[in-house]
Order: sequence, then C-alpha cells, then structure tokens
Amino acid sequence: MHLLKSHRQKSVTRNHFFRPRDWPNLTVNGNITVQRISDRDLTGMEQEWTELLSDSASNNLFLTWHWMTTWWDIFQRQKELFILTLRESDVLIGIAPFYIERNSNCLVSRIIRLCSSQDLYPEYLDIIARNGYESRVAMHLFQYLEEYERHWDIIYFDNVLSRSTIIQYKDYLSASCLHRQEFSSACPYVKLHGTYGEYMRDNFRRKKRYNLHRQIRIALEDANLRLVVVEDEASVDLAMKQLFSLHERRLSTKNAQSTFTSEKVKMFHMVFSRLMLINRGLKLCFLCQGEQAVSAVYAFEYGGRLLFYQSGMDPAWSGRSVGTVLIALLIRQAFDSRLTEFDFLKGDEDYKRTFSNGLRRQYRLVFYKKKSPVGMLRFFIGNLRSCAKRLKSLSQ
Repeated sequence: MHLLKSHRQKSVTRNHFFRPRDWPNLTVNGNITVQRISDRDLTGMEQEWTELLSDSASNNLFLTWHWMTTWWDIFQRQKELFILTLRESDVLIGIAPFYIERNSNCLVSRIIRLCSSQDLYPEYLDIIARNGYESRVAMHLFQYLEEYERHWDIIYFDNVLSRSTIIQYKDYLSASCLHRQEFSSACPYVKLHGTYGEYMRDNFRRKKRYNLHRQIRIALEDANLRLVVVEDEASVDLAMKQLFSLHERRLSTKNAQSTFTSEKVKMFHMVFSRLMLINRGLKLCFLCQGEQAVSAVYAFEYGGRLLFYQSGMDPAWSGRSVGTVLIALLIRQAFDSRLTEFDFLKGDEDYKRTFSNGLRRQYRLVFYKKKSPVGMLRFFIGNLRSCAKRLKSLSQ
C-alpha cells in the first residue's frame, strides 16, 4: 500500500487545557531546523509525511499519517499535540510524533508520550527519520528537548523495538536525565519464506499437521463454514459491529477485559477500517455458517506484511477450533499473495506460538529529568516497584 487517499474527519472541539504558546515554535541547529507544528499543519502534511515514512527504517502502519490524524480527531481531549518536524535545507528528514499530557495522579507531572500510545497501544512506535539521517535527527531532537526541559518532567516511549532510532540514540538525552529501559511485550510473527507447504513441513510435526488439516476439513466440509472477506464499503460498518460483538462475547466467557471494547476505541476503528478498505489495506475476515459469523479476524495489509490486530469468536463454537482454522486460512492466503510476513503483533498466547517462527521484543524507555523533583521522585518510586516485582518473582 502506498499513498492513502485522504478521508479525514473534522477535528473535535479544540482543547484549551494546555498552553502551547509556552513552547518555542522554532529552533535552529546549524542547517537543521526543529519546528513544532500546529493541528492545521498536521492536516496538510499527508503527502510529505507518507513520503518520509516510506523512506525510513521505522515504516509501519502505526506511524502513518492516517493512523495519527484519526487518533488525534477522536482522542485529543485533555492532550496537547506536540509533533516536531526536522528539516535540512527545507527537506523533511524527521518527524517526532509526540503529545503532552498532565498527570495529576498523586503527583502533578508534565509527560511527553508517543502519539496514540496510551489510547490504542500500537506496536513498533518510534520517531521517523529518513534513511541515513537517524543519528542527526535523534541528536537535534534530543538537544531540542534538553534546551526546553523546563516544560516537561518525564518522557515515556512505549512499545519501541531495540533497533528503533529512539533506543539506538538514547544516550543523546542521558546528560540531563536518568532513564529506565524494561521489556514490555513479545511480538510473534510468521516469516513467509518459500511455499505454504514448506512452511507447514518446517514448523509442524507430522501429527500436528494432520490435526490442523483435519480441523480445516471438518470446519469447511462437515460444519459447512465458509470464509467471508469484507470488500465493499456498504458492508464494512456492519462487519465491524459483528467483530466487536464476537470479541466481547468471547471476553465474557473468559472473564477478561480488553481496551478494544471502549466506545472511543470502537469509534476509531469504525473510521480507520473504512480508510483501510478504501485503500485496499483492510483484511476483515469471518468464518460463517450461513449468515451467522462464528469467528472473525481484523487485520491490515501494509508494506508487504499482514498485521493481525484483533479477533473474535462465538463462544458456542469454542471447542471446534474455528479461530485456529481462520488463522491457518489467512496464513495460506498470505503465502499465495506473496507477502513477506504474518505479524501477530503483541502477545505470546499459545495459539500465536503454534504458528509463529519468529519473535520481536518491545521495550518501554522512560526518561526522568534530573532537575525535576517530580521526575526524580517518580524515578525512585519506579525503582522501588521494580525491586518489589523482582523479589516477588524470586519468592514464587
């Protein structure tokens, strides 16, 4: 998928809780300019943002202009947009997709975060740097944050990979901060090398292959299930509501909770799924018996990869492996479409381990400003919590 067609909603009421004027709009370091952009600037950046992202090592769906602007339209309340652009001789070489929140839980603090990280919890977040410019982008970005450190106490970088620009160049911000880096989640994936048959032989023992083929045959032939892929705009809204229903019904039987059930998250995905469908990046699939959907997968195709985002299942079919069957069918389709990867994203549940042959690790990196009493207090509280967790794990 290349450039996405623009399908932007009007922004909700502007948030006046913060005072953006307190931050400088522009600073120049040599021939590299760091500038804070406005909401209006962001609206007009689609083509430039997309071109930069496609020429960066961090190119992924959750850093696209459409993901970011749809998130901001829906979740901007009580947030201050703080997106920084970096240009060299007017050429865009970097974007830092940040926002600021004010945390008043016991201790008031001003926190910088990556856009959408606390509302949608997406994977593989990072700053966007043009290939070959990573070091310069990180250096000037972190210098900017140090120069205006009076405006923040803590920086949270959630769901970043070890090879991310943020982690590789974190030492640029270490002079004025203490930092903590900790493992946050595993992301299993399937490398789509060779053919589907070769993948099955290499990753499943004979008995397991037999059982999987048998489950597929029973589902498609004996239970008369059929694979339905949503491909038209008229169907997508109803299909998304079916997905939400199946997901929530499955959760209720497990007595579990999910951020995917909140009204704002649903609103986001109703808009974003339509955007992805228009641009042929949506993979919303169901196993159906007649008109009844019994299993669902909500995924995206981006950059030659299929991203498994969410799923749902009718609890009445829980003993018939319909979730496993649907995943197997989608992996086979991914091979047929010559994709390079089927990414399960975060979570190392057993069913993901069954299919995966690769694993990525995500981390949380937190910077605590040394000159901030609140930042230092939170750093020591965090250390105490980490020690308590280690002691608890050792005692079990």
